[in-house]
Amino acid sequence: MNASLISRFQLNTSIQLLVDALFIEQWHFNVSYPSFYEQCAPTYCHYTVNEHNNALHVVSQILGLYGGLTVSLRFIVPLIVELYYILKSV
Repeated sequence: MNASLISRFQLNTSIQLLVDALFIEQWHFNVSYPSFYEQCAPTYCHYTVNEHNNALHVVSQILGLYGGLTVSLRFIVPLIVELYYILKSV
């Protein structure tokens, strides 16, 4: 190693530490979304949100399902009963 070159690593830095740092002296982040979309030109863009269900979410889902079933069955059951009596009388 040339001691005159400026480095963030010392001369006695272990190989393991160099490997852990990927031998990279300095990271340069240059994020340009317009350039990305100009170069890649994706036909569509989507993303995924991973959520973990907590207790409040589960309870609200169950109550929503119960409410939806209650409303729909109030309309469907009378029709089924009426259809049953019509078919039974024929």
